[in-house]
Amino acid sequence: MRVRLVALVGAAALVLAGCAGGGTPEVTPSQETTAAEVEVTDEPSEEPAETEEPPAPSVGTREAPLKIGEARKLADVSAWTVMLNSSNPDGATAIAAVDEYAPRPAEGEAFLIGSFSVTVEAAAIAQQGYDLANEGADPWQSLFFEYVAADGTSYDGASGSMCYTPTMLYNAGTLYQDGATATGDICVALPADKIPGGLWRVANSQNDNLWITAE
Repeated sequence: MRVRLVALVGAAALVLAGCAGGGTPEVTPSQETTAAEVEVTDEPSEEPAETEEPPAPSVGTREAPLKIGEARKLADVSAWTVMLNSSNPDGATAIAAVDEYAPRPAEGEAFLIGSFSVTVEAAAIAQQGYDLANEGADPWQSLFFEYVAADGTSYDGASGSMCYTPTMLYNAGTLYQDGATATGDICVALPADKIPGGLWRVANSQNDNLWITAE
């Protein structure tokens, strides 16, 4: 009882002193009060974080064409893997730089040059009844290349004026080893206004095909 009485007397003295001086005694907040304030201040925002949708995959269809530098097989059973290395809509300037006597495009035409790499697979050739090591495979005879404009019209090496480069794909020759790669150009003459928005298309005799963006 004595301890409790002393505590009550001290508390009463503190209240009287505050009233007599007209001021308010400094009070240090307890840890419980500080924690409560921190919880309110640090409350996380309820707004959901924005997330970016992943880009659509490139699968080689017209709706989702491959990009330059992407390689795909024409089909699961195909022997050919195709990649577009580059596409030059101003092929006439590039050709003139190496051959001043080469044909020029007609008025309104442009030369579009695509540099392609094609790789052969021996197992797929064997499944088709051929022996790659002894019979070989010629990419120029096996594959068909064309450029399809945004309006659906198509152009190939036989369209318009003759155009060629020193490194045409038809000069690459026959391949005789699994994984061998031939690289060469496809040059297409077409109306200059047909180039924007078009796609390269590569197909085989079974009409398995890949679509590749030119930009």
